[in-house]
Amino acid sequence: MPNFPLSKITTLGLDLIIAICDIAFMMTLTDYIRKRELRQEDAANEIGISRSYLSEIMSRAKQPGRDTIKKIDTWSNGEVPPAVWFLPVEQQNRQQRKGAA
Repeated sequence: MPNFPLSKITTLGLDLIIAICDIAFMMTLTDYIRKRELRQEDAANEIGISRSYLSEIMSRAKQPGRDTIKKIDTWSNGEVPPAVWFLPVEQQNRQQRKGAA
């Protein structure tokens, strides 16, 4: 383990460390819907989008727009935060595999 004095951690560095830790605990939309044991149709109705659009988002055929990202964040009480949509694809895949286990 490197010897790095804590006094050298800047505010930006601390924010980055917190963000990395948050990523480890973020839930994907698919995870959240499974956790709540919802059908896609019910989740879509609660979010305020069509079931077909939700299906396209969950299969990664489409990326949700800003308004939809906000709706999902609000609907999930922050458990599916906006940051989850900006993770690299491999990180998203890991998050989904972790949730399926």
